[in-house]
Amino acid sequence: MLDANFKKKTAIGLALAAFVVVFSKMMSLSSQWILGFLLEPNDFGVYGLILGGMAFAGAFQSPGLGRLHTQFQSTKGKYWNISIKLSLIFSLIGAFVLVFISNTMYKSTQDLIIMSFIIACSFPLVGFYSLYSARLEVAKNYKAIATYQLISSLVFNCSVVLTAFLGFGAFSFALATLGAAIATASYVLVKRNKQYVNIETTELNVDKPSYYSKVKWSLIGAFLLGFSLRSDYFVVGLTLDAYSLGIYYFGFMLAANIGVVLSQAMTSVLMPAFSSLTKKGGSETYYVNGCRKILLLAIIICFVAMLCISPFVSWVWEGKWDEAIPICQLFLITLPLKLLVPVSLSYLESLGKWKLKAYTLAFDGITVCIACYLGAFWGLQGAAIAVAIQRGTAGLASLVLAHFLAIKKVGNSASLSLLKDILIFCVVVIIGCWLVNSKVSFLVQYSFTSKLIILFVSYLTFSFVVNRHIYKSLYRTALSLLFKR
Repeated sequence: MLDANFKKKTAIGLALAAFVVVFSKMMSLSSQWILGFLLEPNDFGVYGLILGGMAFAGAFQSPGLGRLHTQFQSTKGKYWNISIKLSLIFSLIGAFVLVFISNTMYKSTQDLIIMSFIIACSFPLVGFYSLYSARLEVAKNYKAIATYQLISSLVFNCSVVLTAFLGFGAFSFALATLGAAIATASYVLVKRNKQYVNIETTELNVDKPSYYSKVKWSLIGAFLLGFSLRSDYFVVGLTLDAYSLGIYYFGFMLAANIGVVLSQAMTSVLMPAFSSLTKKGGSETYYVNGCRKILLLAIIICFVAMLCISPFVSWVWEGKWDEAIPICQLFLITLPLKLLVPVSLSYLESLGKWKLKAYTLAFDGITVCIACYLGAFWGLQGAAIAVAIQRGTAGLASLVLAHFLAIKKVGNSASLSLLKDILIFCVVVIIGCWLVNSKVSFLVQYSFTSKLIILFVSYLTFSFVVNRHIYKSLYRTALSLLFKR
């Protein structure tokens, strides 16, 4: 059984994470709304090229050293000091890689080169606070974790809007990235002695070969994670023009406001929670139940988002970004399944399965590159369709592996319940695609919105009958977070 103190701490962490999600999403949506007027698709496209370079350089910025120390609940001693030095070295390597790619791989312009230099300057700062956040995670100091995430979101979104308003164009993204890194690193630097001094932690009890082996696999995993998340930007940047990449990026970001920030919040809370439970027992049940609840919530949110996104985008930007609507809707289709990936990765990390994590990420990154490249032969929407299909199929390799490991301990009944939920959703997606493209006479008269509403209501009704206890559990959790003092 899970002790009451652990449940309380995790509930507080999830509540704070939820607050960060809501605040960050509001900030991101607000800034994207304003930037949609101030910037052009080409500006977003240039930043998309930088993100494509980050597919290769981002791992050196955040190599996962902090996650390694979180897993072993250790943030002091000689290996901690070695990690600090390695973090700086990796950051400098990553900065060089980003500038090199921006200068050689693309049809480089002066703006792109200068932007890469500015963002490269943020690498050591991000590496610093990414490592030191491990002490907060080990202590389960969710308040401090939420604070630095809020600072990062607030400074970035305010800075990018201000600089865009002042006429910096695509440079707004680079300047905001550097500003957010400076602000967040400054907060961690000021608070580290005050917040961390009383943390009860142990020294990492491994020999040097074992430590460097874990660092190696952590770095490989971080590289492959960044590659799987951003390699589509790299491929689109190579195969299509900056304008198309700008439309692709803008549509993706509309969906990412729901998915990416939520993934970051779940990872910050679930990884330390899983690590703690691994020692006590119970992380398998926690993982399976967590996946089921996240999937249900994500499906409901994405259905609503798909209904609202078309009129919302057309109304807000007065038709300027209508080309991005189908891109966003395609990503929303498979987003509920994709949101389970950070949960499964956190679970694999808590078990110390760094190699398995690396293999699944490699498979994900390679398949998304292949899918995007092949889809790009049919233009922008072809690339988006191919990536969406990959995200909902081959991109779930880590979920399959984590589920297989959990099955051994929780038994077939619990594991089959999760598979049943996923199967129901997949059937709904298949039926939805058929409804939208069907040429049957009595279906043609219904609009896309009408078909989606019918499908949504049908899913809610069927899933409530099959998973009534999940709905009740979510209801009780919501009441507890809202009214429990």
